[in-house]
Amino acid sequence: MFNPTVYVDDYLQEIEDGTRTVDEVANIVLDICREHEEPEIETKREELGEKEYILGHVVFQIVNAKSNEEKLKSIPYKKFEDLALIYRVRLSTKDGSCASYILNSGVMQNAGITEEELEEAATRNTEADDYEIMTLGGIVSSITGMEQPEESETMLVLTNKSRMYGATAIMLADCLRHVEKRLGGDFYILPSSIHEVIAVPVSLGETEQLKEMVREVNNTQVAPQEVLGYEIYRYYGETGEVRVAA
Repeated sequence: MFNPTVYVDDYLQEIEDGTRTVDEVANIVLDICREHEEPEIETKREELGEKEYILGHVVFQIVNAKSNEEKLKSIPYKKFEDLALIYRVRLSTKDGSCASYILNSGVMQNAGITEEELEEAATRNTEADDYEIMTLGGIVSSITGMEQPEESETMLVLTNKSRMYGATAIMLADCLRHVEKRLGGDFYILPSSIHEVIAVPVSLGETEQLKEMVREVNNTQVAPQEVLGYEIYRYYGETGEVRVAA
């Protein structure tokens, strides 16, 4: 099992000094967590394209629609603001690690799956995932086993248990309601990467300031294929809706 070493004190000091933002450090820590050897697949090859297997293992992955325009021409997807919910089929591995493939239109048609069946199954399976709402210190503690000083909940990282493609937390009503309670009202959602998003109170800053922070992090800290987007979003507690922030 891979056990990463994270020098927590250095990162926390950089945040205090202003040389890194919380968002940048969150990306670094989560990248370390995601490093692992290629898993050994248990799923039989002949099962991968079967309707029953696909519907039992398909989940949503959220990506940027514009930057994936070509890819979206050959795969089923559902629009979500300026983003796209694509379908990813999880595979069983011997060590329990993450492995999956993106479902394309050809496999979907060959399996005899309708758009309604696919969306219903992906919604059910994604909602059944264990989501996580963590402070930066909580992420560091979960990786290193080291207790971190208590911190104010002004920034919360939203992801899933595996921390792979966990930005789908942005569409999970139950997760967003919990964040609303913890932050005390409406909040902005920053697209940290395709693996996680960050929630901050609307009182934390102006939308243009937050957008600039997202642009800076995307351009310097996030791998191009993992950039979720450059917009920020607002969660409206009264309606439970997520919309691009004006």
